Amino acid sequence: MTKPKIKKCTVVFVCTGNTCRSPVAERLFKQQVKKHKNAGKYRILSAGLCANSGAPMSDFSQSVLAEAGVAHTGHKARRLSEKLIKSADFLICMTEGHKQALSHCVKPVYTVAEITGGSEVGDPYGGSIEDYRRMFDYLVYATPEIETFIAKLILA
Repeated sequence: MTKPKIKKCTVVFVCTGNTCRSPVAERLFKQQVKKHKNAGKYRILSAGLCANSGAPMSDFSQSVLAEAGVAHTGHKARRLSEKLIKSADFLICMTEGHKQALSHCVKPVYTVAEITGGSEVGDPYGGSIEDYRRMFDYLVYATPEIETFIAKLILA
């Protein structure tokens, strides 16, 4: 008797351009679930509402990930498509504005602030390395809460 194939939970982190915030959230979430030996349960992606497909992750986003020893190479921005939305189990947005842009979705759409009870993930684009570090630090704080939140919903 063969085991039935269990579908992976697809989580898509969403921001504007998919070069600063959402790729950092994606990388941190991958690290988080791997740490808890849950990587096989998830398919983790990121996308932008207005992404220039193929663009690299911003230099400062790469820098803050590298400073923390988190994998940061190989990212290529992607625009959030209907196909990606349909494949997602959860869309996690950086701001309420991103969530509002996805109000047509029948998929669960949440903001990081809704999950954590904290603030929105501010856009560091065009800012200093310190702006990127603040964004990174907030996402480090938020990632375990996002994992717990999703786990409760998929186990419910």
